[in-house]
Amino acid sequence: MNVQAVLHWIKANLVIVMCSVVIVGVLVAAPIVAGGMNEAVAKEVKSRLRKVDALEKKAQFKWPGSTDTHQMIITDDLIAAYEEAAAERKSESEGVIARVHERNRAGAELLMEGLFPVPQDRERDLQVLPPELHRHVMAGYDQLLSRVHAGSPPSADELQDELTAKRADYIDREFRKSAGETLTKVEEASLKAYLVGQRRAICRDRASDIGVYLSLETLGPPEYSKTQKPTLDEMFGWQWRLWVLDRVATAMEGINGSDPEPQAAIHAVDRLAVRGLLKPDTPAASDRSFSEEGGSGSRGGPQAGTVPGAGFRDYSRSISGRVTNEAFDVVLVDLDMVVATSRIDDVLSGFTRAPVMSVLDVELSQVDAFDALKNGEYFGEAPVSRLVVTLETLWLREWTGTLMPDEARTRIGMAARAGGQDDEHAPY
Repeated sequence: MNVQAVLHWIKANLVIVMCSVVIVGVLVAAPIVAGGMNEAVAKEVKSRLRKVDALEKKAQFKWPGSTDTHQMIITDDLIAAYEEAAAERKSESEGVIARVHERNRAGAELLMEGLFPVPQDRERDLQVLPPELHRHVMAGYDQLLSRVHAGSPPSADELQDELTAKRADYIDREFRKSAGETLTKVEEASLKAYLVGQRRAICRDRASDIGVYLSLETLGPPEYSKTQKPTLDEMFGWQWRLWVLDRVATAMEGINGSDPEPQAAIHAVDRLAVRGLLKPDTPAASDRSFSEEGGSGSRGGPQAGTVPGAGFRDYSRSISGRVTNEAFDVVLVDLDMVVATSRIDDVLSGFTRAPVMSVLDVELSQVDAFDALKNGEYFGEAPVSRLVVTLETLWLREWTGTLMPDEARTRIGMAARAGGQDDEHAPY
């Protein structure tokens, strides 16, 4: 073969030659390459199938807020939807907690700045500020009485003075005699009936001017002595007790409304006591004594200075079982009242203000309205009853703890602030 002729032909048909070489190469190499690629793809598919099988067999899924568990494949879209739902549930929960805290606090604020939780100058402030705080506290008690339109029946001296004047006027007008002249039996009977009616009218008029019979003495405000300075935790107790009574007064406002005493549901509050304040051990609801220190109720509860964990219940103390714990304090209020018999249900429901106050214990007895009238108390014409109740008030430590001095915190089983500083986020 003429080599020169072949080379000349190849050069003349170079494109045809190159295409022929490529075609031959493809025919030879393609099966080899394709086989390798198919093998790699097959391995990848098998690997992914094994992962899917593993997900299908092992992945257990529970939607936020649901109690049902499902077996399913976890995908990026599912994870994103889960995170969105979880964030929404968290936001809702935080909103509920915030509303509960807001309702539990109910606008309670310190009466005086600079003393709680940490005095700016402890030595000076504990000498100078107690009388000022006491004045604020007493003003707070006066405001409570004003809010419920509290008042007292006419005193014996007031009745005597008014009836003496009316007696003289009646004798002069009806019998044409002076007050010192002798009366006939008929005149005496007429005068007696008149004075009985006038006495009742005086008491009725006084009752119509007030909302409930209640005195400052019954509320039992704290006493202050210049010779014996109160401690910081005692003064915080003044503040806290006023918060407790403010909660009771708010309930009474809702129950009685603007009705005058003869038409009100609650006619009189004769006795009141606050129990369990600044104490780690919750008193038993039934241990009423109408005194600050009575009814400790320490029956198998935590030791002094310690409190049980959140959620702990003790049904030997009350029907609710709630006791002071790491989450909240339980403060009991005993009330001895005269109420309208037909509105007892209104009174009990009015003192039930979830989640801050509940009625734990009730005693009911009859009241003789005529005996009360001897003391100047007029309850109207409808039947009345004596209702003695024990109220349970709950105080979340989430906010009370930030206002308490360390002395008060340690008394009820909370940790003192780190370094004794005012820290809203101090652990307790």
